[in-house]
Order: sequence, then structure tokens, then C-alpha cells
Amino acid sequence: MKTWLEFNEAVSDLLLIDGVRKGRGIERFRDRQILNGVRDLQTFIPSLRDANLVQSYTETDLEDHSEGHAEVGDFDHANARFTDIVVRRIPTEENGLKASVYYKPKVYSSLARFQILDGGSVPRSASYPGKIFFEHGKFYSAPILREDETLSIYYTQERNYKPLYACNTAERVVETKLGDDEALAVSHYVKFHFHRDMNDDNVASNTNLQVYQKLRRELYFKYREVVDSSGSVSTIQPLTEEGFLLGDG
Repeated sequence: MKTWLEFNEAVSDLLLIDGVRKGRGIERFRDRQILNGVRDLQTFIPSLRDANLVQSYTETDLEDHSEGHAEVGDFDHANARFTDIVVRRIPTEENGLKASVYYKPKVYSSLARFQILDGGSVPRSASYPGKIFFEHGKFYSAPILREDETLSIYYTQERNYKPLYACNTAERVVETKLGDDEALAVSHYVKFHFHRDMNDDNVASNTNLQVYQKLRRELYFKYREVVDSSGSVSTIQPLTEEGFLLGDG
């Protein structure tokens, strides 16, 4: 794996003459397209994103909503992909539990908000684990958390790199998940944009786009078979229409 600086240098080397082109805005155009290529790879390949992220909440972190039928909290992470959402009920003297009990609320589209905002009066149970939806940096859930419960949101997120020209020293040497195979793919992504946007060469641009898409598919299948340290294959689920992709709005 390479630092962000090393990765940019590797892509520039593979660009050959395009990697050293000079002129008004060309270097910045190249750096921005390298960044865009990495973003595109992360969109299609979960293993290149930051993984195993979690944000947890107790009742004091959330605000009542809809006259106590639901509650609202902050989750302002653009392009997060949820891997799990869990409510944990912790053993206390009052509830008499001997071990924690876990519930998995159903995730709804924001279009179904009223199923949550107007229907949170039923206590949480095995048959009713709760409901949740996300919108504009917030989430709304029901029923409201009890004192002995926590809500944990597990997710992956695309790593937020900057174009190299905008990086400070620390950002240039940050370790990435990107190696030579990713550099080769991104170099064809950048060539596609050079030929399309600067050279007006449709044949060369289409050829490089096809090569990039082929390399991206190969990387996807390569990482899909990667086994984690526990010995199990990644369980990240495909995106659904019920909210498992959180975008900018």
C-alpha cells in the first residue's frame, strides 16, 4: 500500500507524457481526476473505504420528536453505507436481565417517515425491534431509547482524500489502501478525461474508459474474495431502496 503522495506519483508515472504535461491548469486537472478516479473505485469497491466505523447513542444524545412518538439524532456522514444498526439493552437491577439483549431496527426510506413519526408508542420487543430512517444529516427512530438501551450505527465510508495540490505535508504522507493495481486503473480513468476533455479524441477516450471499467471489475472481484482476519468473507450487503446508502441529501 502507498501513501497518498506515492499513489499520485505512481499514477503520474503510468500516464507517461500526460503525467508531466504543463500548462494552464493541467496539473490541477490531473490531480482532480486522480481524486475522482479513487472516489469512483471506492463507490464500487467496499474494501477500499474506511470500514468498521461505529457511532453510538444513549437516550441523552437524542431529542424527543413527534410528541414522544419518536426521537431524532445527528448522523452527518455523507455517502455512509450501513453494515448494521443495533439497539442493545444492557442488564440492570431494574430490568432483571442476566445478559444483554440485541434488537435490529428496520430501516425505512424517508418517504415512509410517518410509519415512524406516528407509530412509536409500541414498546421495543423481539417482534417489534423498532424503526429508523435517515435524512439530511439526521436520523429518526422509534420507539424512544430507554435508560438501559444504546443505539449503535455501524457503517463504512469513502475516505475523504484531497487533490494533491491542496494537501498539506501530513495529508500527503497519509497511508492509503491503494496500491499498484489501483494506480493502473486510475491512470486509465485520468487518460479517459484527458482525451475527452482536452484532446477531443473520442476514440482514445472511449478506449481508456473501457480499459478502466475492465480493471475496476477485476479489482471488485479480487476484493470480494478477500477474507478478513476472523476467517469470514465480508458481509457488506448490496445497497437497497430502504436507505442503506446515505448520500448528501
